[in-house]
Parts: sequence; C-alpha cells; structure tokens
Amino acid sequence: MRMMLEEYLDLKMLQRGLVGTGLAVFFALLLSVFQSSLSSKSQTAEAPTSSFIAGEPLAPLAEYEAALDQSVLFGAREEKANLSVLKSSINELVKDYRLKGVVVMGEPEAILVDARSDKSVFVRAGDQVGELTVLRIGDGSIVLGYFGEEKEVRVS
Repeated sequence: MRMMLEEYLDLKMLQRGLVGTGLAVFFALLLSVFQSSLSSKSQTAEAPTSSFIAGEPLAPLAEYEAALDQSVLFGAREEKANLSVLKSSINELVKDYRLKGVVVMGEPEAILVDARSDKSVFVRAGDQVGELTVLRIGDGSIVLGYFGEEKEVRVS
C-alpha cells in the first residue's frame, strides 16, 4: 500500500510545499505586525509614553537628563570637575619613596624603595612609579615629575 502511495505522491515535493507555505505565513504575520507598529507610531507625533516590554509609562526625557547630570556613574563631568582638588600634590606622592642608590654605568638606574610596602624597584628615566614619572637620574639624586611639577629626591 505504501508503494502505491509513494507512486502517486511525491513526498519530497509535498514536504517542500508545506515548508514553503509555513515560511510564507510566518513572513506575512511578521510584515503585518511591523506595519501595525509603524502605523501606530506615525499616528502619535510625540515619543511613546509607555514601555512595550515592561508595560509601565516612561518618565519625560528631562527627568532622565537631570538624573544623568547628577550621576557620577560615568565619571565626573568636565565642567564640574576641579583638577586642583582632585589631584594630589607632588610632595604628597614623593614622601612615600626613598632613594637608596644610583647606578651610573651605561644608562643610569636608580633604586627606589616604597616606604608603604617596603619594596625596592629599579627605575630608569621615563619609567612610571605609581602616578610619578622618572624624569632624570643624576649622581646621587633622581627627579620625579607629576602634572608638570618636579621634585628632586636625594640618596638617604
């Protein structure tokens, strides 16, 4: 019986037809939903007042802008930030470092000790030590820089 049915019906062709019909119906529904959402948006000239997902009304845009202006979530706003208040002084940063020695063979290197952690580091001109930059290394001294300020530290 099955052989007879397969002879009269091309099952692969039937399957392709059903899949094609299903896809056509799906895209027709999708298009109608899209068109209805466009027509409802074009009928109202102002922004929507309700959230599609949550179903709760949205606050006016001015409230969100005011909250963002007061927020520090994304950092301080430029017009409100006062750099002189935010940055430390070079004297405050340098006080935690002691110069233990300078090696002047080849490219000069200095041995700095961080008093907070009691760890020694070898530095060269151009290296960063925390927020400080090593500007120059001389005979028995090192010059550290921070935002254009310079401070000389001598061997202790």
